[in-house]
Amino acid sequence: MDIDEALITAGRSRLRPIMMTTLTTILSMLPLCIPHGGSEDAMKGMALVSIGGLTASTILTFFLLPTFYMTINKKTSDAS
Repeated sequence: MDIDEALITAGRSRLRPIMMTTLTTILSMLPLCIPHGGSEDAMKGMALVSIGGLTASTILTFFLLPTFYMTINKKTSDAS
């Protein structure tokens, strides 16, 4: 299988499970971000950091890693 076709096939097959786990975790953290009063600042900060980290890692997983893989693979195949 060609490298481009393999990356597209892998992206399609893994998109749903990755998005499901990411979205359930983000949605479960959203109530912690809503201020209710009291001393929940530490939980709010943790929830915001978790949501930001999950969002960034999901974007990196779907876009940046396949791009890096294609770039490195083309460089190594050109050098051979």
